[in-house]
Amino acid sequence: MTGRDQERRGEDGTSHESHMEGLLRLLPCPQCNKPLEGVTISRDESTCLRCRTRLLINSSVQDAVMNATRNNEGWIEKIWWKPATSNIAVFLIEFPLILSIPFTFLCIFGGLDWRFFLALAAYPLMRILRWGIRRMFPNLFAYGAYIIVCSRGIVISNEAVLFLPWSSIVKYSWMSHVGSLTSQMVLEYATANNEVATVVLDGEEKTHPLGELVDILNARLGS
Repeated sequence: MTGRDQERRGEDGTSHESHMEGLLRLLPCPQCNKPLEGVTISRDESTCLRCRTRLLINSSVQDAVMNATRNNEGWIEKIWWKPATSNIAVFLIEFPLILSIPFTFLCIFGGLDWRFFLALAAYPLMRILRWGIRRMFPNLFAYGAYIIVCSRGIVISNEAVLFLPWSSIVKYSWMSHVGSLTSQMVLEYATANNEVATVVLDGEEKTHPLGELVDILNARLGS
């Protein structure tokens, strides 16, 4: 067994992938919100067996999950998933699909002429296009772990993994943008050098509402 293989072995002799699969089975799917039972990791990817949602389990996500449950002394209480390529998927695929819905109603109520048939075609065509793109480029619709609330603190998986113990969080503020259904949270935390640093979290009400994180912080920190 090589040194790399040894690093990917758990303390109980199980492989790193098997251990990670065991942890993932306890987490809820970002789409159907049911436990990811029976998942297997293949090339740092996984799929929900119920709704076929693709999950990206790259090194950052794995580090975040392992930090939340380090040495089996912690457990995950809540997880926010984030679309891995949200900008591309939203502006090129999801946004036109959403626009096709009001366009359909406008054409229908505008008169029963040739526009009526155009209205009928817009939405199903966009659905078929979305289905085809999803089949060819599944990673465009994949989800990765963004924020993990665990018994030990908060783990943020963005470009790098950041672990914030509960005791390190100094101050936090939250602002919700009602019109765009987005929100933003600013977390101030104490570093190892006794300095105060800041991290900014962005949220969407549909996929990862940060209002729930505010409730958790209020309960944990007594604010």
